Amino acid sequence: MNEQRKDLGLLDLLVVCWNFLVKIFLIAIDVAAWCLRMFWQKKWVMLLCVALVMALSVLDYKKNGNTMAAKAGFAVNTYSKKPYFSIEVIRNLDMDEFAQATGLSEEEKNAIISINPYYVIDLNDDATIELIDYKEQYKMEVDDETAEERNFNVWATKVFYVEMNLRDKEVAPAVRQALVDYLNASPVMQKAWETNKVFVQGCIDALESEFRKIDSLQNIALNKEEAGTGFIETRRGTTSTYGSGTFIQVLSWDKNRLKEMIYEHQLTMNDLNEGPIFCNTPISYSEDTRSSLKWHLINGLFFGLLLGYAVVLLLMNRQKIAAFFNKK
Repeated sequence: MNEQRKDLGLLDLLVVCWNFLVKIFLIAIDVAAWCLRMFWQKKWVMLLCVALVMALSVLDYKKNGNTMAAKAGFAVNTYSKKPYFSIEVIRNLDMDEFAQATGLSEEEKNAIISINPYYVIDLNDDATIELIDYKEQYKMEVDDETAEERNFNVWATKVFYVEMNLRDKEVAPAVRQALVDYLNASPVMQKAWETNKVFVQGCIDALESEFRKIDSLQNIALNKEEAGTGFIETRRGTTSTYGSGTFIQVLSWDKNRLKEMIYEHQLTMNDLNEGPIFCNTPISYSEDTRSSLKWHLINGLFFGLLLGYAVVLLLMNRQKIAAFFNKK
């Protein structure tokens, strides 16, 4: 019995929902039919309103269409300090101070809507962006009680991304260069840059010194191989002799590995010589759809129809409106 009542209750609920949806659908059809009927009966009023609003939209596009918001994004390489320092500086940037310090013109400064830095994902740590973390979803979390890391920190340590919202995209190169110069002028950045250069150069010198030692040892091994003698090694009180050929192979592997390490450090030094902060990638532009002529025309059509129907309603009820005000 209870199950039958429950089934009847669910069925009644479905019927009520269905009737409600049907009623909404019929109302929508009536409204659409009324709109079409009014548009046809008052077509000249409607067309006049639509044409007027669309003309204003086209005029607005010709006046402001090329100076509305556009996005300009680019990657920034940093080998002096991790991106955190630069990102915090940009987030707290004062535009007046920034323009004065970098020599930006008033026109260029006014074209800046916002400058937003973002961390990026660089899985191979080679300054190549795999993903831009717009919402900082991959931020490393630390447990407050145990101070243990809950996840891995996958943010890049050598590159971050900057997105500029501009009123005129033509100023993007000048603003980007000004931003790079502003960051490079920071005393903290300069000190970290000089420290890193000294450290990398010291690594190169140490690796080259080790390479020369191994090369000298390899030459001795070659001479022994030509003489037909082997190397004598004493280890834990026992003496063993092994061929020079095996030793030469080991030294060759060490030399090749040292060459790779020296080359990698030289590449890092070349990047450091570019400056604390530098940009080698082109600027990528994405136009705001609100600045297109198509968007202006669609808006003009929509608001023109709204204005037309409002005028039609006023004309249809003008006697009631006049009577209402006369009564007052």
